[in-house]
Amino acid sequence: MKLVVYHANQCSPKKCTALKLSRFSLVKLVRSVRAVPRGAVVLNPFAPKLLSREDSRTTALAALDCSWKRARETFRSLRFARHRSLPLLVAANPVNYGKVAKLSTVEALAAALYILGEKEHAEKLLSKFRWGHSFLELNHSLLEDYSRAGSREALLEVQRDYFGPPEENIQVFEELAVEYDSWFERHPHVYESEVLALRRFIPKEGRGLEVGVGTGRFASRLGVKVGVEPARAMADMARKRGIEVYEARAEELPFDDESFDFVLMVATLCFLQNPLQALREARRVLRREGRIIIGMIDRDSTLGRRYESERGSRFYRYARFYSVEQVLGWLRKLKFGNFKICQTLFRAPEEIAEVEPVKEGYGEGGFVVISAQKVAD
Repeated sequence: MKLVVYHANQCSPKKCTALKLSRFSLVKLVRSVRAVPRGAVVLNPFAPKLLSREDSRTTALAALDCSWKRARETFRSLRFARHRSLPLLVAANPVNYGKVAKLSTVEALAAALYILGEKEHAEKLLSKFRWGHSFLELNHSLLEDYSRAGSREALLEVQRDYFGPPEENIQVFEELAVEYDSWFERHPHVYESEVLALRRFIPKEGRGLEVGVGTGRFASRLGVKVGVEPARAMADMARKRGIEVYEARAEELPFDDESFDFVLMVATLCFLQNPLQALREARRVLRREGRIIIGMIDRDSTLGRRYESERGSRFYRYARFYSVEQVLGWLRKLKFGNFKICQTLFRAPEEIAEVEPVKEGYGEGGFVVISAQKVAD
């Protein structure tokens, strides 16, 4: 497929991915919008129609490398082209790593090629950048599902499954806070096993914050006094357990830089629209050499695969589980190090009749705890 980039000379040459692709003869640079081939599919973030396999017959893809301030005007001048926007993806470029929809030109072109079925072509473009493989790693499952979607309607459904409205996740916990909290009452040995695993890495001293504190069950047992929770019903229950709760989102924490010695997140990442931004915010509020402690269901475990399949569940309808390797990759990119990992829950919750052991590492247990230290920039 022919790749064309309109280049307006409005970027830094050292950071411009389009110029680098041109040096390898992987795209054709044009200096006038009139040089964009007629009938080409133009990747336009303002377009109402999403790119999908329905566009796979196109012979040319075009991207515009210009200032955002003039982007709308430039796109409007391309009346003869077919304009398509990309579905939501997570950027891996060094400028916007972890941000949703903030793609560089090479990421946009590679994503479009992948969705249209030209995976090898996409990989070839990204191979010219040291960070290129990270884009495919961050978005692998998402791109695979987008590429399998046979229509725009199906693609929208995939996007909704991955980036399902956070408001709906919050609403679920507003309505079912008591039911959610009572689950731990009905499964006391599961709860105690998770607390035991988390406690292994909780610092004995220092100011701690739990992001996604929920009803305060874990914070109250682990000595964490401050929490963030967007669902008011759950926040109120946490307050009754003695937690000082701020009603805010993980992606935008209401605290100054370097405010805490450690940050705890238990079963939180899977419910966030942008987990990478949440991890970035956690790093921001951590003091030097502070630690993040993440309790998570490992997607690659038996329990993780079971929860992934429970899309009909009221709690997990919009949840997205991640593998330990994926989360470790994010943490490394965000300059965390000195990792410690343990695991528990080696049977299904309904089969657990006593507290489960805690073992080092991961790969066997469904519940994994990662502790990582903030390292110097």
